[in-house]
Amino acid sequence: MRNYSDPRGYLRHPSVRVEAARRGFGLSSKKGGTTINGSVARLRLVSLLETISFLALLTMMASESEAGVSVVGLVHGLLFLGYAVLVLSEREELGWTWTFAIVAIITGPVGAILVLERLRREGGIPRDEMS
Repeated sequence: MRNYSDPRGYLRHPSVRVEAARRGFGLSSKKGGTTINGSVARLRLVSLLETISFLALLTMMASESEAGVSVVGLVHGLLFLGYAVLVLSEREELGWTWTFAIVAIITGPVGAILVLERLRREGGIPRDEMS
């Protein structure tokens, strides 16, 4: 049976599948071989974890669990600080304006979703690799 999303069978070759997976996870290729764009992968991971921890914190608040709020609140706070540092440190490399970076931080979990969407839309390619 023919795979119509890949009519010529390009994705059947292992090296093509690996390269497609790398592009999907914020990895990039250069002439000298393949390198991992770790900053983009870290920013994606921390943005996702920050949003999930916020939802967990809301769940603990709704269940009125003081111990849960304390523990999850601490984890969420640490993840948020890491998220803020990563957004500020990677802002210039990704070509983001100060306005976008500040809005992404001030809006918290909503900002993390904005960052994830922007990374997805732009492919997470730093500015120096685009030229």
